Amino acid sequence: KIHAIDDGIQHAKGDIIITTDADIWMEPNWMSQLVNGFDINTGLIIGMTLDEYSNHPVHAFQALDGAGIRIISAALAEIDHPITCQGSNLAFLREAYIQVRERVLSLATSCGNREWLMQEIDLGTDWTIKSQLHPESIACTRPPDTWRALVNQRARWASTAKNYSKLSVRLYLTSIFFSLLAFIVGPFILGIQMVGIIWGMKLVIDLAVALSVIKAIHQPRLLYAFPLVFILQPIMVVITAFLGTFGLYRWK
Repeated sequence: KIHAIDDGIQHAKGDIIITTDADIWMEPNWMSQLVNGFDINTGLIIGMTLDEYSNHPVHAFQALDGAGIRIISAALAEIDHPITCQGSNLAFLREAYIQVRERVLSLATSCGNREWLMQEIDLGTDWTIKSQLHPESIACTRPPDTWRALVNQRARWASTAKNYSKLSVRLYLTSIFFSLLAFIVGPFILGIQMVGIIWGMKLVIDLAVALSVIKAIHQPRLLYAFPLVFILQPIMVVITAFLGTFGLYRWK
């Protein structure tokens, strides 16, 4: 896929390239709102792709947890610490791509292609990376229908973490992994009172994050998924990080 996209970029005549996927749908003004995020210093715009919400437990979990990941990623990009993006809703300058093209193609050959363009523009150029959260710039997709499919998708995403060139990103992801692992092993090694304190702190933090995410994307229904995400998120992250690190997943 990365080579097909590269061939298209080589033949493109415009200054801005936008990528998306076949299973995505958007608002009518999606493209113009995404492009509106550019200024003279911007090389790449991270757009939001949200999972469709339903009462199905897998859909509900992915809709809220996935939105949380993307809002946090957008916030980190705004403070010059971009960590991840999605090719399903991404815009970048053709000029910025050409500057890092060889490195991107080299990385994508062995490690996939989702974040490498963003990473290399961040590390190897003077262009800034921004996020776009305008409601009309948001794209939508359908989440997996089974827990097995969701675990496989998350493991595939997690598989790239160990290959980041930027040490701060690897340290951030490692700290997230071990903090969530602690919530799982805590009940087996700590007293009931300490476990209650730790999970109580998690509840306060997670609820504050969830409410912020829901407000940012104007999706109040996602609050119904909070109990499911609160309980299952540590297990999901630990399992998928392990599977992704050791390549125990299918590409599709």
